[in-house]
Amino acid sequence: MSPALSATDLGRLAGLDRAVRAVRALASGRSTAQSVLIYGGPATGKTTLARWLAAAWLCTGAERPCGSCPACRALASGGNPDFLLLEPKGAGGLIRLAAICPTTPPDEAYPLALRDFFRLSPLVSSCKVAVIEQAERLSPDAANALLKMLEEPQPSQRVILTAREIGWVLPTVVSRCVGVACEARRPSDDAVDALFGPFAQPERRASHEELFAQLAEWVARLPSRHPSEALVASDELQDFAERLQKAEGLNPRQARAEVLRMAAEGLRRRDGYDPQAVEAFAEAHRRVLGNVQAGLAFDSLMARVLSRLGRAAHGRPAGNSG
Repeated sequence: MSPALSATDLGRLAGLDRAVRAVRALASGRSTAQSVLIYGGPATGKTTLARWLAAAWLCTGAERPCGSCPACRALASGGNPDFLLLEPKGAGGLIRLAAICPTTPPDEAYPLALRDFFRLSPLVSSCKVAVIEQAERLSPDAANALLKMLEEPQPSQRVILTAREIGWVLPTVVSRCVGVACEARRPSDDAVDALFGPFAQPERRASHEELFAQLAEWVARLPSRHPSEALVASDELQDFAERLQKAEGLNPRQARAEVLRMAAEGLRRRDGYDPQAVEAFAEAHRRVLGNVQAGLAFDSLMARVLSRLGRAAHGRPAGNSG
């Protein structure tokens, strides 16, 4: 888990006022909800909201999340025993049954099942919180096992799910969660033109309007994202590449290279752009075309770029290193 986010971090999500209000209400203690589903497309802020809500529920301070209580400090260091993160693992990209219930033989990818996690009493916080990312990737048996837990929750149990589309999650699971929609902010046509220039030809954008708008929003949000979101940002960028691949009939390498090139151009056209961040995208573009494993190239790129942009956003010298 990344460092606990403060209330001010939600200010990065301008345009998601309703979602932010809903999550603040859930964190305030006025709501009795124990299960929440936060859904929205790539780069719409759902991961940030889920992380903030988890931190707020786990916090024992007066203003939640405070970032300084024992629970927040443990969460920031990755050692809060009352927090569990579940996500797709393995070649199939699924969240398997072992993530929810122990299996025989045991699944090494999920050393602690959700059922056993909730059977333990809270040690640091007042409740136990599990975040299930990409809940649409729950296997059928895992989704049904989760449903049983949501139907009869423990008093200290809190579950936060994230998903791209609410319709991709088992309907009976959805019915037992408070839904929070993260609607992507759609940049104006002028904003898309300004970011992508020659890549946003009218006929091309008309064919892939939603993809261009969401990628433009993703680029615009980069400078305000926390370095801890590097792997999430990498996954989002690879998702854009997969969508472009299907939309334009490209091969995987071509699609990844094209998305990197477009993102670099979008950053370059922003006011006060960081030349070294743009060069990092250009370098990743060269590496992908040079047969470097794309996932590693994207992960390394986003760790470098968000670290650099994060230092600049907080007024610290970016230095010469990536």
